[in-house]
Amino acid sequence: MRILAVDDDPLFLRLLQGTLADAGYDQVDYSASAEAALDAVRAAEVPFDCFLLDIRMPGTDGIELCRQLRALPAYTIVPILMLTAVIDEDMIDRAFQAGATDYVTKPLKGLELGARIRMAAMLAEQTRQTVCLRQSAGKMQARLDTLTKIELSAELDLAGGPCCLSMPQLHGLLRLLPSGGYNMSVFALRIAEIDEAHAALGPGEFFAFLSDIAKTISERIAPRDHYIAYAGDGIFGAVAFGRDRATEQAGPEAMKYAGKIPTPTAGAKVGPVTLGYNQSAESRLLSGIAGAAALRKALAAARDLKKLDQRRHDLDADRMGARMVVPQRPRLLGPGRPFRPQVI
Repeated sequence: MRILAVDDDPLFLRLLQGTLADAGYDQVDYSASAEAALDAVRAAEVPFDCFLLDIRMPGTDGIELCRQLRALPAYTIVPILMLTAVIDEDMIDRAFQAGATDYVTKPLKGLELGARIRMAAMLAEQTRQTVCLRQSAGKMQARLDTLTKIELSAELDLAGGPCCLSMPQLHGLLRLLPSGGYNMSVFALRIAEIDEAHAALGPGEFFAFLSDIAKTISERIAPRDHYIAYAGDGIFGAVAFGRDRATEQAGPEAMKYAGKIPTPTAGAKVGPVTLGYNQSAESRLLSGIAGAAALRKALAAARDLKKLDQRRHDLDADRMGARMVVPQRPRLLGPGRPFRPQVI
């Protein structure tokens, strides 16, 4: 163990040298002032393992030196023992507040000093191990959070009810339909606030948030036969089957839910949700292959409109920052089709 002892009394330093040698410590450096001690610390190629500081010294005393040492990254944990000839409770309290590990009274006894140094070193090692474990746990948690973080663009198999499928399952179901024509309505719904929700919610909350929205959409489409899948980026693809006018209106019906979606894990963090609607094919006869193609078209249109909305949002923000007047512009879902968001 490499020790730095600091005291302004040369005679005491000589006595301390013998005491430390008797206690089994022979790697000891000595300084006569706080300034000299700091110079030694800065010049040391290998950090010291322990400090013995006289409390009462002219100029910068031992308490202030202790505080300055604790401010150095390499010495936040190492043992610092204060040396004092008189027990002054107020001074001892200030020494501990400055970061002292323990104190020893003069005149020094080899056995006592050695025991105090060893005990302080054990405490410092336990503290170091605790800090390392906490840092490792923090890094591991950060790693787990990174690994479990749901990417915004990820397709998910949501727990929104029996009509919720994964996107590959929905495409596969359409492609595997027997040959012939099916009366179906194919459309996409997109969450306008998806970026805010993704940033505000943890992985489990975000999954529950999307599942609750899928469940609500399914309830608005029912009782018609239908399937819903999440395509990522806040976009849902849906297919409703039927022969009546209501099937044609399945998409708009999904947007008419009044009130907040019941999201118990996310309701306090995410406000009312706005759904945009893209209908690729109205209720008409389509083969399964054509239905799958119509679904891809609806999803692509929804993604393009999401990107367009983001560009418009960024442009509006730039103009607002420049204090320019930003006129309200209608959001278009396609040629001649205005965007009429509904709060669900």
